[in-house]
Amino acid sequence: AKGALFTESFLHSLIRSGLWSWFVFDVCVLLPQPIPFIHFDIPVQNGLDKDVFLYDSDAILTSLMFLRLLFLPRLVSAYSVLRSEIGHRASRFFGRQVDTWMVMRVTLTRDLPTLLALTAVLLISGAYVLLTFERPFYAQDPGKGELDEFEDCLWAMIVVVTSV
Repeated sequence: AKGALFTESFLHSLIRSGLWSWFVFDVCVLLPQPIPFIHFDIPVQNGLDKDVFLYDSDAILTSLMFLRLLFLPRLVSAYSVLRSEIGHRASRFFGRQVDTWMVMRVTLTRDLPTLLALTAVLLISGAYVLLTFERPFYAQDPGKGELDEFEDCLWAMIVVVTSV
């Protein structure tokens, strides 16, 4: 099995339909992956006190994989009642186009469980990324301990999200 071939007509049809930019965006979001058996450190210099911290390539690529959360609005939109035949008829009647962002606006203002689930996903994934990027700082001095555990990072995310 060779897989799907990208013929010239496929690429032209993407460009002509206006979906080329979405295709490139999707590929760029899906591209970051930790590479098995390839590990290297990336030195990052702190601008304040000129310390150099070493970040593991797997940690950075895993954090970049959280960009896939950008697909959540599409998922919520695909299962929304506004995408049904009745929703399309109502949108034609009122002269409004039903797109992903309209579905998200309506869903987040009227569906509390979806709002709570998306907030929980944001908090948990944000806490993990915060832990990943703060870990090298606390690895050099393990006694500081402000953001060296997941629970502390989760609390920091809750404070940030609820205060904003």
